[in-house]
Parts: sequence; structure tokens; C-alpha cells
Amino acid sequence: MENILKKDIRAVIDECPEVGRILEEYNIGCAPCSVGSCLVSDVVGVHGLDPQTEATLMYKMEKALYPDRDIPEPKV
Repeated sequence: MENILKKDIRAVIDECPEVGRILEEYNIGCAPCSVGSCLVSDVVGVHGLDPQTEATLMYKMEKALYPDRDIPEPKV
């Protein structure tokens, strides 16, 4: 997941559209943005989510990006 945090959000959404839908669940409107040059780490950090919500968001994104991995649910 570390390498994903350093990628532009547009590239991640293009690779895995489910990430855009997950962000929309949290009212983070990256999917329709035409610029999309924000890094994934910035997108998550700038929205001021509480720690549990942020951990759950990252968990869902990681599950979407790596469906074959055994990823434990977050405990904050």
C-alpha cells in the first residue's frame, strides 16, 4: 500500500474505479475531478477524518486494489 500512497489519485482511480466509489462514500469527490494530481496520502490526510474512519477508508481502498491479499480489518 505504501507505493499507492505516493501515486496521483487519478492514476489509482483509473487503475481501479472502485477506489473512486469508495472515496465518494466518504464525500471525497476525487472521481469526478479533472485534475487528479493529488497524492493518495494527501487526499486522505486533507479531509480531516477521524482515525477510525481514515483507517476504514484505507482498508476498503486496499481491499479494492489488492483483492487477493488477506488484509486485516483496522482496529484503532
